[in-house]
Amino acid sequence: GMVMKLLDVKAIKELTTLSSSTIYRLIDEDAFPKPIKLKGRNVWGSEQVDEWMNQLTKESKDDTV
Repeated sequence: GMVMKLLDVKAIKELTTLSSSTIYRLIDEDAFPKPIKLKGRNVWGSEQVDEWMNQLTKESKDDTV
C-alpha cells in the first residue's frame, strides 16, 4: 500500500495555510488529527491530513448547494 509520510508543523502549515496557533486550537477542539510524538517533536501522518482536507473540501462543497 501507500507509504505514510510524516509531516511536521511546518509542512502542515504549508499544506493547510493555517498558522501554528490555529492548528493547535483545532487539535484542542478535536477538529484536527492529533499529532504523534516522535522524539519530542509533533508529527502527523500524511494520510490523516489528506483525510482531514478531503472532509473539508466535502463540507465546503455542501455549503454551496
